[in-house]
Amino acid sequence: DGKPTRMSGVAMDITERKQAGEAVRVSERRFQTLADTSPVGIFRTDAQGQTTYLNPQWCQITGMSATDSLGDGWLRAVHPDDRERLVQGWQAATQAQSTSKTDYRFVHSDGTISWVMGRAVPEKNDAGHVVGYVGTIIDITERKRAEIASTRLAAIVEFSDDAIIGKGLDGIITSWNKGAEKIFGFSADEMVGNSIMRLIPADRPDEENHILAKINCGESVEHFETLRQTKDGRLIDVSVTVSPIKDATGRVVG
Repeated sequence: DGKPTRMSGVAMDITERKQAGEAVRVSERRFQTLADTSPVGIFRTDAQGQTTYLNPQWCQITGMSATDSLGDGWLRAVHPDDRERLVQGWQAATQAQSTSKTDYRFVHSDGTISWVMGRAVPEKNDAGHVVGYVGTIIDITERKRAEIASTRLAAIVEFSDDAIIGKGLDGIITSWNKGAEKIFGFSADEMVGNSIMRLIPADRPDEENHILAKINCGESVEHFETLRQTKDGRLIDVSVTVSPIKDATGRVVG
């Protein structure tokens, strides 16, 4: 009929909302870049602890693909002896919305085992509600192997019938096993911190200097037959083998 159409509208300023959304996207891209290039295994879960993301290094450490590991699929590769303990600890952490930290093992498809140190912290939104967890795993296989080897060696030393004595380059005793106690009659408390000269007869003062000189050069002394003195003053025939202890750089330290 020729009459003008009436219209009404409402304009809203959504600048802050768009800026906030862009900030979130930028933050996610940064996280993705950092996670993809990190030398540490990184994972992400939802609030219930179900895995939603795994970075490439996580897959390399565990020997699993990201696809097979989502949700709780990663548990299939956890060592059977560690699985129940790990699940219980993880469930307790998610229920308490607290940090989780533990060591455990993954079994690779070829049967090799890798030890990891895992840690996960709650991820919260602006309202302070937990929306998920961000975690890391670090390969500690070599450290665990060294710890196991050290424990085994300590057991061998402790229960050996031979006298096994540790000493510094100054001849001061640093360790004294039960075999040494049995053979020489001195307890560890009596000998640790004292000079090895306590065992060497008075007429053989140069023996220890000769041994220390060879050890300082990185050489060993093998099956050196001599005499040593016990706590009650008896002289006994012994066969001595002395080997240098070296640090990670190859320096002789004892």
